[in-house]
Amino acid sequence: MIKVHLPIEENLVEQLEDALYEITPHNWVLHFRHSKSTSFLEGYFDNSLDAEESLKELFYTLEIIEIPELLISELDQEDWVNSYKKHFHPWSIGTFHWVPIWCKKSYIIPRITLGYSLIQVWPLVQGIMRLQNCAWKKL
Repeated sequence: MIKVHLPIEENLVEQLEDALYEITPHNWVLHFRHSKSTSFLEGYFDNSLDAEESLKELFYTLEIIEIPELLISELDQEDWVNSYKKHFHPWSIGTFHWVPIWCKKSYIIPRITLGYSLIQVWPLVQGIMRLQNCAWKKL
């Protein structure tokens, strides 16, 4: 898997955004950095040939003939479907303990919590969480 990065001139941003709507689905993300007034196009592909073909298609819709050079970086292979799990950990507020379902066997409720509520969660795409097996337990 590779990550492709391409700085975008300010005068092309709006046109590029419109073109991306026209060729959906695609692997591109258009980033705006308002604080620095810079923009860049970023995409994730299996190989550089796929990235170049996709960029040609995109620039063709904009009627741009000259294709700029892509900045390409190799990404480590990993299980992208489950990679978010290494950043999603149990947390608590007062006596409420939210525990991701894959941590339920390893998470230990602190002994100082006299009465507590254990809520098991399964995070889904786009930040949505599903509550699962909600259990109210007393120590």
